[in-house]
Amino acid sequence: MLSSLSSNCSPITSDENVSICETEPTPELPAAMYVALAIYLFLLSLFGILVNGAFIYLYFSRKEIATVSNLYVVALCFCGFLISTLGVPFAAASCIRHEWIFGDGLCKLHGFLLTGLGIVMIALLTGIAVDKYIYIVRYHAHHKVTKSVAMAIIVSCNIYGIIWGILPLFGWNKYTLEPARLTCSVEWTGDISNHSYAITILFTGLLIPVGAIAYLYSTILQRVHSQRIVSQRLVSGSRKQIMIKREKKVAMTLFFMGPSFLRGFRIQFMVFYVYSVTVRIFLLCGILYRLCLQKPRFFGIL
Repeated sequence: MLSSLSSNCSPITSDENVSICETEPTPELPAAMYVALAIYLFLLSLFGILVNGAFIYLYFSRKEIATVSNLYVVALCFCGFLISTLGVPFAAASCIRHEWIFGDGLCKLHGFLLTGLGIVMIALLTGIAVDKYIYIVRYHAHHKVTKSVAMAIIVSCNIYGIIWGILPLFGWNKYTLEPARLTCSVEWTGDISNHSYAITILFTGLLIPVGAIAYLYSTILQRVHSQRIVSQRLVSGSRKQIMIKREKKVAMTLFFMGPSFLRGFRIQFMVFYVYSVTVRIFLLCGILYRLCLQKPRFFGIL
């Protein structure tokens, strides 16, 4: 059974005069998978709203956590909150109808918001790594990183993300439905324009930030380790235990920050792509399910 084209997808005004929703049809998932995916996405959206909203509220209501370093974190939470409210629910609602139901205009807006926010969040994670590096390795210069400086960095990250998000709207690549027809993102196949955008994003949005973060955090760990060795020669046993605990805390923070960053980048960026990957997994399961029904001997079932 092939998925039908969305009746809400209107033609765009271009030379081709075709809708961005008119992609090649793909096999539908079993109905139970759509239900499970819709429930999962609604829960993911609710969780993101509550967690990110809670931290934003605490940051502005409690002065003790309103630090310069946490300013980057609250900026990340704003992006996560927007994704949870403006990104995930659209895909969840589309799961109920088994296809994208919001038309071309919202498909473009959906792709723009999530692409832009994804790049912003990756840039902010890089900014957090720089802040930690200055605080631990170049601590003599950390007093120069004031709230004004942090705000300027955050604004720059947002402008950077908006620029990359808006480029497909002006002809460098385009926003279209993904194969599962439940979410919208940039086009990763096609002509040289699409490929050039994808390759550029790969370097500026993944390889360079990952390389910078890996270098900064490895330098931080080396500095913490060397400071521990020096300090152990000068302090008592009880203070050594406190320092060891602090080092473990830093190590654990870096351990979780790294995978969190990498999980945030798929073909495109951040939390939106958690459920995008899930959509693809469900689609693959549906295809295998139908193949098992149609050609059981091929899979060695009979």
